[in-house]
Amino acid sequence: MGANALNQLFVMNPLYHFLARLTKKLEQQADLDVVNKLLIIYFINISGIIFNLGYAVLAMLSKNYTLAWFLLITTLVLISLALFLYYSRRQQIVKILITLVSVVVVFYLLYSGGTSGSGHMWLLIMPVFIIPLYGLSRGNIISFSVFVLAILYFLLQKNLNAHHNYTLEVVIRLMGAYTLIHLLVYLNEFLKFHNFTVMERTIIEAKNETRQKDDFLSKLSHQIRTPLNNLTVV
Repeated sequence: MGANALNQLFVMNPLYHFLARLTKKLEQQADLDVVNKLLIIYFINISGIIFNLGYAVLAMLSKNYTLAWFLLITTLVLISLALFLYYSRRQQIVKILITLVSVVVVFYLLYSGGTSGSGHMWLLIMPVFIIPLYGLSRGNIISFSVFVLAILYFLLQKNLNAHHNYTLEVVIRLMGAYTLIHLLVYLNEFLKFHNFTVMERTIIEAKNETRQKDDFLSKLSHQIRTPLNNLTVV
């Protein structure tokens, strides 16, 4: 598939249009760095709203009304956070609150088992949004902290009288998948940061080289003009 065909696929993608419009609107209100951070927060928030609402409907269809009401309440909380971010632009508070809501939802699903005992699968989304949301350093620490909390939960699940208990085999597979996803997301963010740093350094070096050439040409021009001016005077 050629580059033109790929470009057409991107242009025809509704998600591409949505993100392009949102980015253009945000660029009118802030610089590029702030826009990128806001875009990540908005995207994670909206994704959380869609997933929570969708699984709330599934829980209601399976007559798990407690889980359905819990997910509906968290959906309303996420909608409130989206509105708060839109009007206040207070990124740090919204990031922390989104993370806390997500942790509460994931561990409640671990405790209750979710629908058909598949609640533990939600744990795997944590590194996917935590590392891009907080960056390499903080994101790595927070995602690892969630990993440690999950291990502690599995060790104490019998003492907590959990509605759904997980076997050692399931825990090993789940935490192995979590580790793999964490490493892949971290690698992806590292490569993006590295490429951005290299590109920025290349631009700075190119500007310095251009400035040196301009200085050289300016000096050379001055040296050429001086003898010519003397000849003209003579």
